Amino acid sequence: MVISIWLLWNISKPAKFHSSNYKRFLDGCTSLIARGNEPDLRELADEIFDSIEGIVKECKKYNSGRAHLAKEKGERYEISEYTKYVLTLLDLWSDAKFCQLMVCYVPKTANEIFTQINKQGLYYSGGYALVHQLVRQAFMNKTSILYKEEDYFGLGHFKTFTNTVFGNCELIESNLNPLPAWRGWNDESLGPWMIEKYTEALNVATEAHIAHGWRKGYHHGLSQGFNELIGMGRIVWSQAVKLDKLHDDDEIVDSLPWKNLFAIERGLDKTVGILQEHEENIPEYRLDEATYNKFEDGSIYGVIAYAIFGFFENLSVCRSKDETVRMLAISLWMAVYPVSKGQETKAIVELQKRLNIHLFKKFEENLKELHYPALIRLWINIASLQENIDERRATLVNKKLFELLRKYYEKAVKTDPKKAKDMLPDKIRYDEKKGQLIQTYTFGSTSVLELR
Repeated sequence: MVISIWLLWNISKPAKFHSSNYKRFLDGCTSLIARGNEPDLRELADEIFDSIEGIVKECKKYNSGRAHLAKEKGERYEISEYTKYVLTLLDLWSDAKFCQLMVCYVPKTANEIFTQINKQGLYYSGGYALVHQLVRQAFMNKTSILYKEEDYFGLGHFKTFTNTVFGNCELIESNLNPLPAWRGWNDESLGPWMIEKYTEALNVATEAHIAHGWRKGYHHGLSQGFNELIGMGRIVWSQAVKLDKLHDDDEIVDSLPWKNLFAIERGLDKTVGILQEHEENIPEYRLDEATYNKFEDGSIYGVIAYAIFGFFENLSVCRSKDETVRMLAISLWMAVYPVSKGQETKAIVELQKRLNIHLFKKFEENLKELHYPALIRLWINIASLQENIDERRATLVNKKLFELLRKYYEKAVKTDPKKAKDMLPDKIRYDEKKGQLIQTYTFGSTSVLELR
């Protein structure tokens, strides 16, 4: 009877990875993952839960930095066979279907992987492929634990998985950085529900960087995350190109590109709000506008300012629908350049300082070199040609813009009339004889900018 009970207990308990069965454990996982039987994979995902802590601990014995240095010197970097099997096991678990089932049906195991990575600091010792595949599958599948953590409902009150993965600035800035794992710009099924969740993850990461005092220079990992949205050739750019090709103006607001771009703008709007909410906890950094380099800016304002600039710049790719693009940009523009000087908080001023540097450089490229995308076209469409006399920083941007228009626009017309026309919204015409830019508004009133 004792032997029977012992056999039943051993048969029923989950297999645990350890130094005496690591080869058989790896072979068993390989066989199950290769077959791809969903019920078996779900059971496997449940069984590996108890092994994760020990596996992560063993992975710590490998250091990718030291291994790379040894390779450069032509030396051997020695690790045990057991450690090699552990690292191989993590790579094996990065199978797309297995990770999908983990984040959708066995979230406790997916969460435990990230919990142990954070707890033991496994940031430079393997697991890159597994982390990125888990995050990718979490964003791609609407039934994943990430989407179940909906604001103010059920699991959304705790957001355990979201905070474990994106709420640790050390993980975000490490080699495992999970933010770029979701290549949304390369996903044919891209929808606003994905973008809304991704911007939420970015904002969780932004708050983590502020709250936990990440002070090690440029926020490279966080910047990579924002770049997935606003980088050249990424989501904003691709959706603006698609928006530019639409013909039926009545259906534009209901189109997928418009909804995707609106979701991004709304997410960035919330980011600005987070900076304002926590501005007292953000340290000040000296800023020299003449020598400014965003990669040397240790302030989180630098990352967000460049993300906002990238949104405006890539949105400018759409040149055939001025009013539609203006609708997509106006809310974020007003958040950064509010209607009164009294609303320019410390966070807003710091954002403006950095954003203005990027804007002025691009305005000059547009007018002097006639380089696309025509950001100046979007900006004039938002801010108009009116020369205001108030002291808001938005007015300072306009003054610089008008200065550049007077300096370069008529020369641009002579160099390439078509490109010069592309730099202006359709509602603005150039009067060559008088040297004027004339803006006509909806009800017939006009603004005139003297270029001479």
